[in-house]
Amino acid sequence: MTKNVNAAINEINDISRQLLSRILSVLKKIEKKTEQSSPHASHENTDEITENELSALMSQRQKLINNLFNHYSQQELSNESDLLNQMSALDKKLSTSSQTCKQALANQIIRLKKRDQVTQSYQKY
Repeated sequence: MTKNVNAAINEINDISRQLLSRILSVLKKIEKKTEQSSPHASHENTDEITENELSALMSQRQKLINNLFNHYSQQELSNESDLLNQMSALDKKLSTSSQTCKQALANQIIRLKKRDQVTQSYQKY
């Protein structure tokens, strides 16, 4: 049974790494768009694909985590403490990266709103 626990945790960790990679990729895209003077409409398709990928990976990861804790006993899980610690560390990285991404998106929205306000004020004259 230990191999099954081991395989289950490794699968969760692999998906967590994929998710982390995608989140960091989105963060880089946001930073590039922020550096540019205007956002490009051609990126909308890839943004949708990335969003769908992120959603799919998150739901798959959540299901695997739920299955892990529902199907294996505490004793079986404690035998794999190194992998569980790795899973926990990846979870912390995911949380931190998600917060950073969320903040970058919020900052981008604020900049866009300010640009719109400036444009509207110039149009009045």
